[in-house]
Amino acid sequence: MKRSFRRTAIRLVTPGATTALLLSASPCLAAPTAGELPWDQTLTGSGIGGCVALLIVHVLNYVLP
Repeated sequence: MKRSFRRTAIRLVTPGATTALLLSASPCLAAPTAGELPWDQTLTGSGIGGCVALLIVHVLNYVLP
C-alpha cells in the first residue's frame, strides 16, 4: 500500500513541479531598454483624478447621508 501511494504521489508532484519551474516568473528583456512610454504621464494624471473623484464621493456621502 505504501508503494502505490508513493508512486501516485510522485506521479502527481513531478509534473506540477516541472510546470512550476518552467513557468516561473522572469524579468522581461525589453523592459530595461524601453524607458518611459508616451502615455505614462497621462495614465498617472487620470489615475490621480479618479482617486480624487472617489474620495469626493465618499466625503459627500459621509457629510450628507
